[in-house]
Amino acid sequence: MGIEFDWSILLIVLPFVFLGGFIDSISGGGGIFTVVGMMIAGLPMHMVIGTNKTSALFGTAAATKNYIKNGYYEKKYIPFSAIAGIIAAFLGSYLGNVMSNETLTKLMTFAIPIVGIIMLIGFRPKEQNITYSDQKIYLLSALVGGLVGFYDGLIGPGGGTFYIIGFTLIGLNLLQANGNAKIVNLVSNIVSAFIFLFKGRVVIWLVIPCIITSVIAGHLGSSLVIKNGDKIVKPAVVMVIILLIIKSVFKF
Repeated sequence: MGIEFDWSILLIVLPFVFLGGFIDSISGGGGIFTVVGMMIAGLPMHMVIGTNKTSALFGTAAATKNYIKNGYYEKKYIPFSAIAGIIAAFLGSYLGNVMSNETLTKLMTFAIPIVGIIMLIGFRPKEQNITYSDQKIYLLSALVGGLVGFYDGLIGPGGGTFYIIGFTLIGLNLLQANGNAKIVNLVSNIVSAFIFLFKGRVVIWLVIPCIITSVIAGHLGSSLVIKNGDKIVKPAVVMVIILLIIKSVFKF
């Protein structure tokens, strides 16, 4: 089903894309803003997920470049988490494409408040001063990549946050966890975006300005050292959850 060009959709979606890309590069979870913006604009859920994944891919790449340049990642954790993330994202994206629009909408409406609550309370596990054997690192990193990759492929919003939580729990500090999360999230997004593009579930005329906006926002967010980030993140999360509730109740 093609979506005809509509200026009103651009005007609704792009501010959400910028806010989402900016926050995602700082704390993860920014996809909830883009998804809710597209839902408010009235796009079908398959198109929402496909367009969001494709635009987020480029924003994540911009943020990832900054983390790699500054050395905020741990190489040992990447290969197995990335491989598991690729496989799981493929399976999740395939499942998402065969689900009905109604089922995906229900899943998304359930997932977004959960991600929002995690962001509101600022949940981050304490850094674990634990030294694991290489074998255990490979196993645990693959587990993180597989579990989060499947969720990211199926739905998406909050995937970056869940990667950060997972990598912190298995021994990385927050900066390294954030960098590894960006790298693995990038490769799982590539797989998901390709599948949704192949299925024709990306709004091309919308995704191009979304990509530009997402790249700019991701670069700005990952380049700035933001003090008291909750002052930006928490009000924005409250706003997007309220909008989602209004959208769900009144079906506008």
